[in-house]
Amino acid sequence: ITTVQQCLLTLGFPSINSAASEVLVTLIKKDKSTVFVLHQFLNQPLPASLRPALWNTIFGNESVGAAYMDAVRDKPYSTLSPQENIIKEKVKGFIQSTPGYSGSEFLHSATGHQLMMKSLSYWHIHVGRPLTEADYKVTIPVVALGWEDDSAASVTRVVALLSGLFNLLQSLKASDTTTLNIVLQYVQLAKPDLSEHIMLLRADLPGGNTSPTAQLVAPLHDKLFVGYLSEEVIKYLLDQCVIGNDVASYNPLFSFTATILCLLSPALSQCNNVSSALSHIEQRGGSITIKQIQHFVQTHYLDSLATQLSTKPTRVHFNTKPITLGEERETESADNRRLLKELEDLKKKLAEEKKQRNDKHIVHRNEIGVLRAENDDLRRRMKAAKPAPAVVPIIPVAPVAAPPPPAAPPPEEELLEETPLAEEEEDDGDISGPLTAPLGQKQVQNLWLDVCKNVMQRVKRLAFKNPARKQELDRLTFLLNKQYEEDRAAAELELFSSEILRRSGKR
Repeated sequence: ITTVQQCLLTLGFPSINSAASEVLVTLIKKDKSTVFVLHQFLNQPLPASLRPALWNTIFGNESVGAAYMDAVRDKPYSTLSPQENIIKEKVKGFIQSTPGYSGSEFLHSATGHQLMMKSLSYWHIHVGRPLTEADYKVTIPVVALGWEDDSAASVTRVVALLSGLFNLLQSLKASDTTTLNIVLQYVQLAKPDLSEHIMLLRADLPGGNTSPTAQLVAPLHDKLFVGYLSEEVIKYLLDQCVIGNDVASYNPLFSFTATILCLLSPALSQCNNVSSALSHIEQRGGSITIKQIQHFVQTHYLDSLATQLSTKPTRVHFNTKPITLGEERETESADNRRLLKELEDLKKKLAEEKKQRNDKHIVHRNEIGVLRAENDDLRRRMKAAKPAPAVVPIIPVAPVAAPPPPAAPPPEEELLEETPLAEEEEDDGDISGPLTAPLGQKQVQNLWLDVCKNVMQRVKRLAFKNPARKQELDRLTFLLNKQYEEDRAAAELELFSSEILRRSGKR
């Protein structure tokens, strides 16, 4: 071991860790597709000795750094913004008002102030727009890494790293409703009640976003959680972005955001609007530790993140054009493609269900049409077969002074033998078979009553098969039953009158 240490000291490496770090950084610089070797740091912070070099190697935009060095060499004053004094005052104010970085010695030193001021001064010229609060906030963790001095070389690395971080945030942050729903899905996996409560928050912040989720998540992402979480937690977040930067579908920002919201759920559950929720996150977010986040991710989201990292890696390359937080860039990640595919499948399923419902409705409508036609045909047949009402003749009775005493009625058997009525009663009204002679009155009446019975039975079967039209069919059954009773009573009255007339004529 002593011999190895002496060899490392001879080569300029103070320890084995520094030698391994140098080898790893050199390997990644040579071929950035080898970033996959960092996947083993999933849900683990990078070693402090590796962090600055890996951040610069993976996030750093070399073209922006080279442009700054050229400007310093050719026209040094062109790197200073006309608003240099304003930027200097704001840098001092943001550093003092950021609670999570109160313990950073380099950031609060004169060298740190000067380095941040020079970096933002050139950044203002580079992007060509007024600096926002997000610009100052995102610069703080970069400067807080610790640098040797505020020389041009240090400013070059800070500006290059700042450009890379803005590019990273532009590709990872929630910029539309689809990506915002992913954050809510992560929250719902762990705490469904909190997800519903967030959607019910009152959106009271000014701006174009009217969704409470957008107003709650956008400030956290735009400022990279600076001012809401501690310095070590933000370093841990950026470490997780570093290790999977070679995989396009890997996005730890959504699960990290959901983790922070779930860890602060007791306070957020008491909020009614977005502004109070952000205030609670700012007050209590600094107390969240890396261990709490690691445990929560291990319990709820580690499988999802590991699945994202297991996809085929793609080479890392940067866009030379500077991207600001106010711009929007279309990105097609694996999550977006998966969500679009699920949306298309859902639309197809809904269309098929709608078609099936329409087909069933058409079949049902056709059946109802056939049944109505059959009912109309039965009504016409019933109307044609219904006999004309019999007219009972009125027999005038001559007045007599004293009616003779009534004679004793003949025996029943003798009356039946003498009258032809007994022969007529033997006819049961059966008309089955060919009709060789006109129907008698009683046969017509029996036919009419049988038709009524058949119609009522058919209507009852229709009511049983079609529950939706049961009320209408019950009404029809009631009317048919009423007509049947009236016709049956009329037939009985007619037969009774005929028999009376027949017997009176006999007498």
